[in-house]
Formats: sequence, structure tokens, C-alpha cells
Amino acid sequence: MKEQTFNLIKKAILVLALVPAFALMVQAQRIASVDVSRILESVNEYKAAGDELDKMAARWRQEIAQEYDKIKSLYNRFQAEQVLLSDEARRQREDEIVKKESEVREMQRKRF
Repeated sequence: MKEQTFNLIKKAILVLALVPAFALMVQAQRIASVDVSRILESVNEYKAAGDELDKMAARWRQEIAQEYDKIKSLYNRFQAEQVLLSDEARRQREDEIVKKESEVREMQRKRF
């Protein structure tokens, strides 16, 4: 009987010791909400960097569009001259156009 009482007292002490620990753990798990975009919008350097990034992206889009225009021009010229070209010359032109398209796609992938 004394042993059961002793075990019961040990369990009670253990529970009483753990209750404050659990309370601290529950209290430590607070959730906060932060509006990062609102904070960043108030920082002038962030705005300047965003504007610079937008200008750079516009410049890149323009360069890529110009490259696609060049490819379109190559293709149109190829279509017009195709009947006059030998098989070897035709394959070379096709390969040139495909290579150029691949280069422009790779440039676009790297930049964006």
C-alpha cells in the first residue's frame, strides 16, 4: 500500500511539474501576421530597385522581340528563295533559323 501511495505521489508531482511546462509551450506558439508588401513599399530603396528591375525587364523584352523579328525576316526570306535553293543550301538555311530560334529561347530563359 505504501508503494502504491508512493507511486501515486510521484505521478502527481510529475504532473504538477509538467503543467507549467505545457503552459509555456502553448504560450510560446503565438501566431503573428506581417504585411511585408506594405513595409517594403515604404522603403525608398525597394521602390527604386523595383523600378530599375522593371526598366531592365522592358529592355530585355525589347531585345528579345527584335531577335524574333530577325528570325521572322530570315524565315520569310527563306520561304521566298526556297524554290531556288539546292537541298544542301535549304538544309543550311533551316538549320540556321532553328539555331537562331534556340539561341533566342535560351536568352529568354536565362533572363526571365
